[in-house]
Amino acid sequence: MLETLLQAITGYVAAWGYWAVFWGMVLANANIPVPSEIVLGFAGFLVFTGKMDFTLTVAVATAAGVVGSVASYLVGYYGGPGFVRTYGRYVLLSENKLRMAEQWFERSGIVVAFFGRLIPLVRAFVSLPAGFARMDFGLFMLYTVAGSFIWSAALVYLGMVLGENWPRLGGYLDKAAIGAVALFAAWFIFRRLAARSP
Repeated sequence: MLETLLQAITGYVAAWGYWAVFWGMVLANANIPVPSEIVLGFAGFLVFTGKMDFTLTVAVATAAGVVGSVASYLVGYYGGPGFVRTYGRYVLLSENKLRMAEQWFERSGIVVAFFGRLIPLVRAFVSLPAGFARMDFGLFMLYTVAGSFIWSAALVYLGMVLGENWPRLGGYLDKAAIGAVALFAAWFIFRRLAARSP
């Protein structure tokens, strides 16, 4: 199943280039389960082969990430948790995923709007609780643009560097995800302990 999904996405990106990157990243950031790691990793491979340009690919991916994130933010802002819980199942947005994103936002505050963009699983849903909390839109945009740019540039570059071995990207991302979650958890625990100390 995973191999079939991989072939479908890479075939789509190979056929449609920048448009595939754009719509793939819009969906990935609008709570639709599209794996941005595969989209951007394979786009990086196409950069390696000379079929796509690195700067333009990153720019398109970043812009698409912002579009998808803003759409998600607005759904959270105007629809609220009740609306998302009622209709989220139609886009495979489970209660557990929504609760996880809400907990991250409640515990870490608005900084998760930036750091959450760099953590797999969390990044796709972080805009909804930001909308629920009616986070300042200007600050939301600042964090979203910065986080989307770093994520897009890193994955496109990694796919480019891996070259013909780009399918290894999944293994690297698993380790990176574990490391990122561990670092964020350590930072959060340290902050809580520091706040409690006299």
